[in-house]
Amino acid sequence: MSVHRDVRFLDAAVDSLLGQTLGDFELLLVDDGSPHAERLRALAERDRRVRLVVNDRNLGLTVSLNRAAGLARAPVIARMDADDISHPDRLAAQYERLSAQPGLTVVGSNYVAVDTGGAPLRTIRLPEEDAAIRWTALFANPFCHPATLFRAADFHAAGGYDERLACAQDYDLWMRLLRRGQGANLPVPLLRYRINDQGISATRKVEQEAVAGAIRRVEWLSCGVGDLDPERVAAPVWRLQTGAPACDPSDTLALTLATLRLLDGLAARDSRNVAGLRETLAAVARRVLWTAVAALGWRLAGGWDGRRLLALAARFDAPEVAACLALGRSRAARRWAARPPDFDFACTGHAVPGAGVVPWTELSGFAGVWIYGAGEGGRAVLRVLRRLRGCRVAGFVDSVRRGGFEGLPLLSRADFLARPATGRAVVIASGAWREILEGLGGLAGQGLFVADVEGDLRLYRVPPPPGGSGSADQDGIAAGRTGNQRVEADGCPG
Repeated sequence: MSVHRDVRFLDAAVDSLLGQTLGDFELLLVDDGSPHAERLRALAERDRRVRLVVNDRNLGLTVSLNRAAGLARAPVIARMDADDISHPDRLAAQYERLSAQPGLTVVGSNYVAVDTGGAPLRTIRLPEEDAAIRWTALFANPFCHPATLFRAADFHAAGGYDERLACAQDYDLWMRLLRRGQGANLPVPLLRYRINDQGISATRKVEQEAVAGAIRRVEWLSCGVGDLDPERVAAPVWRLQTGAPACDPSDTLALTLATLRLLDGLAARDSRNVAGLRETLAAVARRVLWTAVAALGWRLAGGWDGRRLLALAARFDAPEVAACLALGRSRAARRWAARPPDFDFACTGHAVPGAGVVPWTELSGFAGVWIYGAGEGGRAVLRVLRRLRGCRVAGFVDSVRRGGFEGLPLLSRADFLARPATGRAVVIASGAWREILEGLGGLAGQGLFVADVEGDLRLYRVPPPPGGSGSADQDGIAAGRTGNQRVEADGCPG
């Protein structure tokens, strides 16, 4: 743990470590040129396990972490920031997993994002298994840095943190550790991650995104798709998995081909070291292919691009997709695409506790779809719905406003709730979905969905709970996961 200026939450962070159920550890507390030397010394004197390391000047986070890792005497290293809180079982659970799986090089966990006062904001779900982590890593950071634990030998063999990087140094490290072995995230949230306006993620956001983009570009190049620009296509390629086709048919086709090439390149690069990788990635390939066929239908039959898709479908063992491609059977493709996803693409989805991820094609089964949110989020959802065959957009809903929006009716919430509800669906297209759910009262018996308009346009179906409230407990720490949720990690797409 490195400390520079912000010590508002330091005591609570250290206390959460000293209270671990696994008590055999040392806490290397780095004073990185802070003005709080006396306070840090006092912390070190409280417990013999706290070992103070003092830099003669401010060296920055990356150098400080390398220095601490070089001084560490244990065979395993864990990371945490000075404003976060570890669950009491964190070290024990992660160490048990690392010990039970010799091929693991790094293990993280899901986490709960909290505000500066410690109030939970949302539970964040990360990809759990190695194959999902490798695929996610091509788009975003697959680990929460202060929630990780890794072997010291692997860390040093990989070269440690790159001291040329002032931020996103963890994203770079994971790429090198995953070359040496496997990764995993525990499904239980074991960290409270504080959203801190004085942290690096807030103060150096532009630089962090630029560094993450450079790392991503290197990874795509290593998968043999150096002609693709990840900064231009990474976000729409990721969204294709959610069943949201691109605005233009030719773009959908190009993105589908790009996705399949990327999947094929990752499988070729890592399959030798990762058992079952191609089989796992095949599930992603099938979902993307169904999205393309459902959106384009007969236009894919024949032609050079159609033959390329057929060849790639065969490589990923997707005979049903290949048949639809060959015959241009968009109706059959839509039926297949409406099935629940047969792969786990956790990452970059807003946490909607109790809600399951569903493909956008599920909305084609309703007599009318209303979009709650007459703003940019609503426009994004409208663009997706207009590309779905058989989807009937009825209009927009707003808490108060009424009239029209984007050429469609705009109803106030009161007017909307007073209308007959048979066969209609509501898609909430706003970051304030919790408050909207409460205002709608659950909409029992109707289709109720939340679109991740601030992330990757993932669609969640919300089951209306008994009693009518659509909200749920956000504090999921150590209680397991309840649904696919969002990653807010360095380099996150969207």
